[in-house]
Amino acid sequence: MTPSPRVSLSLAAGITLTGAVLAAIFVVLVRRWRRGPPGSPPGSLGLPLIGETLEYWWDPDAFVQQRAARHGDIFKTHLFGRPTVMLGASAVKEFQRVESKITLPALPAVFLQLHTPYGVMNQRGEQHQHTRAAYISMIAPAEAKAAYVRAAV
Repeated sequence: MTPSPRVSLSLAAGITLTGAVLAAIFVVLVRRWRRGPPGSPPGSLGLPLIGETLEYWWDPDAFVQQRAARHGDIFKTHLFGRPTVMLGASAVKEFQRVESKITLPALPAVFLQLHTPYGVMNQRGEQHQHTRAAYISMIAPAEAKAAYVRAAV
């Protein structure tokens, strides 16, 4: 026995209505995601999961220049699976001037996974200076080595 046209029509209407509601919820969630949390810098987080990684990967310099022109020296984006705040040169200089006494430089967790915690990229201060001098002694002439180590101090 075949279903009546009335039942088929109401089933189609129900499926269509459910699809429309789910699409509307998806659009609202994506828009909220792209705006980011209240109080965050201007910018877009792009698509969920991939963010703006593909645009950045294609041409990093153009990506940063376009976003800085649109949003200013400080803007948010979503790169390599993580929300990120990008700082332009003047913002970095101001931040370093104000915060240098209370902050330490750090690398992203992904970078730390690629390099050992005790590698030269993760060292600071005197430890970094000694490691740098050891590397230079293997590859550079003595006068270049002395100038290079002094410049690091």
